[in-house]
Amino acid sequence: MQSIIQKHLVNINYHLDMTKLIYASWLISRDEARRMRNNLYLFGDNKDRNSGHNPIPEGRPYCRKYGKGKHFPTMTSAVLRGLNNSMPVCTQHWYHGTLKGTNGRWTDEDFDEFKSVVDDEFEDIKNYIKENNPAYVVLPKNGLFNSKISDISIGRVPKIFEYLKSKLDELDNFIANLS
Repeated sequence: MQSIIQKHLVNINYHLDMTKLIYASWLISRDEARRMRNNLYLFGDNKDRNSGHNPIPEGRPYCRKYGKGKHFPTMTSAVLRGLNNSMPVCTQHWYHGTLKGTNGRWTDEDFDEFKSVVDDEFEDIKNYIKENNPAYVVLPKNGLFNSKISDISIGRVPKIFEYLKSKLDELDNFIANLS
C-alpha cells in the first residue's frame, strides 16, 4: 500500500505550453542546476538560511533577501542554496549550535511561524515563475517532505505536513492556470 507521500510524489502534472512541476527522481547537484538555468529548483532550507562551509557570493538574490555571510552544504538539497535559479522552502526550523538535525525540526506548536515563513517563500516562488517563465519547476526527490533531517510527515507533524502539501497543490494549480 502506498503512503500519502508516495501517492503525492507520483502525481506529476505536465501542463502543455506552460511551466512543468516535476519531482526529481535523483539528487540534484549544484552543477546540474547551474547548467540548467532555464529551470527553477526548489530545495529544503532552514530558517537560519545557513549550513555548510561554502560561501554564497553576497550579490546573489538569496543574500539580498536573507543577509550576507550565508553558506551552502555539500549534500542535501540545500546544495542549491544561493543559486540564482533556486528558491528555498523552509522545511527545517533551525540549524545552529545544538539545534541541528532532529533538535532543529519544526513542530506543530510552531505552526503559525511555519505558515508565515512558507507563505512568504511561496509568494517569492510564484513571482519568480511569473517573471522568469522557467521550463520546469523541479522539486527534490522527497518532495520537501520526509527527509531524514526535517521529517515533515503526517505522523510527526500533521498540521505542518498538510499545510505544506496544500502549498504544493496551490503551486501546481498556479502553474496550471498561467496564461
